[in-house]
Amino acid sequence: MRKIGFNDGWHCRTLPGGDKFDVTLPHDWSIGQARRADAPSGSAGGYFVTSDLEYTKEFTLPEGTKHAMIYFDGAYRDAEVYVDGMLRAREPHPYAPFQAEVSPKTGTHSVRVTLAASAEPSSRWYAGCGIYRQAFLYVSGETAIDPLATRINGEWEDGSAVLELKAHCVWDVADTDTLEINVGGLSFSLPASRAGEGVRLPCPGLKSWTADEPCLYEVSLKLMRGGVCLDEHRAETGFITVKLDRERGLLVNGKPVKLKGGCVHHDHGILGAAAYPEAEERKARLLKENGFNAVRCAHNMPSAAFLEACDRVGLYVLDEFTDMWGTGKNLHDYHRYFDDWWRRDLLAMLLQGRNHPSVIMWSIGNEIPERDGSNSGYSTASCMAEFVRRFDARPVTSGLNNIGAWKAEMLDANLVKDGDEDYFDRFATPFLDKLDVAGYNYMFSRYAKDLKAHPERFIVGTESVTHEAYETWQATQSDPRVTGDFCWSAIDYLGEAGIGHIRETEGGGYFEGYPFKTANCGDIDIIGNKTPASYYRDAVWGRLEKPYIVVQPPRRYASDGFVSYWGFPERYNAWDWPDSEGQPIRVEVYTCTEKVSLYLNDELVGSERAEGRKAVFETVYRPGTLTAQDDTGAQSSVSTPGASAKLEVRPDRETFNREGQLAFVEIALTDEKGVLRAFDRRQLKVDVVGGRLIALGSADRKSEENFFDESCRLYEGRALAAVLCGGKDAEVTVSCPGAEEVRTLIPFKAQ
Repeated sequence: MRKIGFNDGWHCRTLPGGDKFDVTLPHDWSIGQARRADAPSGSAGGYFVTSDLEYTKEFTLPEGTKHAMIYFDGAYRDAEVYVDGMLRAREPHPYAPFQAEVSPKTGTHSVRVTLAASAEPSSRWYAGCGIYRQAFLYVSGETAIDPLATRINGEWEDGSAVLELKAHCVWDVADTDTLEINVGGLSFSLPASRAGEGVRLPCPGLKSWTADEPCLYEVSLKLMRGGVCLDEHRAETGFITVKLDRERGLLVNGKPVKLKGGCVHHDHGILGAAAYPEAEERKARLLKENGFNAVRCAHNMPSAAFLEACDRVGLYVLDEFTDMWGTGKNLHDYHRYFDDWWRRDLLAMLLQGRNHPSVIMWSIGNEIPERDGSNSGYSTASCMAEFVRRFDARPVTSGLNNIGAWKAEMLDANLVKDGDEDYFDRFATPFLDKLDVAGYNYMFSRYAKDLKAHPERFIVGTESVTHEAYETWQATQSDPRVTGDFCWSAIDYLGEAGIGHIRETEGGGYFEGYPFKTANCGDIDIIGNKTPASYYRDAVWGRLEKPYIVVQPPRRYASDGFVSYWGFPERYNAWDWPDSEGQPIRVEVYTCTEKVSLYLNDELVGSERAEGRKAVFETVYRPGTLTAQDDTGAQSSVSTPGASAKLEVRPDRETFNREGQLAFVEIALTDEKGVLRAFDRRQLKVDVVGGRLIALGSADRKSEENFFDESCRLYEGRALAAVLCGGKDAEVTVSCPGAEEVRTLIPFKAQ
């Protein structure tokens, strides 16, 4: 079936009775609305508001179309799709892809999608609302290759590539029809009927796919009849096989791999939940550039665009189904539909992900209350795991938190300690026995004990916190049966507002009140910048090439305050404290070496041994330059910025090549020498000619600014703009008081 973009020409309105406005998919209605302290989504939803929505569109089918369907990659939530006035699809899952059949006719068709997203609370994080992922139209003649049911799986066996193919041809298929296959320049021809039964095709000379070398090959399938091509399907594949070995651990193409992973939610910060392909690509690249070789899609199936990006960039994916089963965590979440829908929705995840080489593990749930056997939890786990195995051979896991004596659920259970009786082992073992890999959230201290008690068990650290990164990674490396670790979180996200908080006094619950909007617990902030926590992880993972300096603010010298379990102490890669000259100050240096020396204005402050990849120094603040030098002679410095201000503007692409393409423009304020003005909060303005500014913002975790405004205040000296191509050259102008205006051109060069 031919795949056609279906994102343009939509109209949206709020229900009941709102006025229509034009939209292009992907579209998140929530992100553009004013937040409210009394928003029903609460702290979990970042105090954003939601609404019931209706989307409408008219379209015509290409001439000769005999079969057609509309494919939605995800919509939040409780979607109903009407085509030409008839209900053609229903999907309550907020992240599952779904399809609606179109009965071809002459003239114009209409489609109407309704979403029931106003009932809150419905999520433990910011979800947004709308058709927030892409849509496509699939069309064909009388005979076609079904793209959703066709399995194209590249395997790596004994050093050779093998293509496992099951091409599902539908409707008017003749016995004499053939399937012509091309992969990486190799050609095969099979009877169409045989291809539908499944074949394995050796592919000599083709390379394997790994996160280190993500080698992809285009696969072309042509359904032929008497020399005429009836239909063609194109895809990409990579050759990879994942196995578990008690002596060697997780094997990718026969070689041991430790997963250096991070958890991510589906939002894109200033864009909200809108899953633009360029945003998904940027997210994958940020993870890879910052040392991650794996990503856990928490706690829902990702977009197809994100999986495609992981295939290209090289990231192992832990593909996760849901955050709850029949026992809900919010009044209006998926638990209402789980019993009736989980098979259809889990199948949708498997069909979406199984052809991607990046997907190496399936998770059937996160911190499921039924993990203790309640609500038929053990039998449900068994049914779901076996359901996955019927469709795919990759390992099945589920992320579990601790089980306390009081059956405490959700976040409390992560921290409960129960004395002599091991409640986790008692209640969780029958659940974990149904899985291939046991997912442990925040329980690295159990690894050695549990692997001794259960020598057949494999473990993956499905969640861990950064302040325990050193201890967690030591435990991860201690046994090959521990396959890796996924930190919480790799990228900061909207919602769970302030879970990574720092307070002056103890107590007050997990979350922060309005106007907090981000979790404040990412290695990377919501606009894509590395935080001190990320550099600390670099040291823990042994990838820090030179020492990295962070400074405790002078006002924190007596105490870091009360840092939440998911938080990281307040630290800055900055030396700019004009009101604190002569006052004591604490400096930390992250390093991969045993010892570090620190200099202030070329005078030795001292030399210290690094404990847990961190050396700590005491000095007094004086303006100038702070320099750290490690055992190898590698150095890094941080300086007090000068009085001048200069804007640095860096688009992430050199050219636009299609209308509707997205570019991210990174903005920083420095002095004349390029030293970041880390505490400058000047107001910034962005103007775009020849394109459209669709979002602008900073990483300020509690700013009340709207991401749709043309101005924002800098935070830690930085901001980020998202610019949409209008089909011609786009000129981006950035200005702020006291700095020279900067103009940047992104040329349009159509492909």
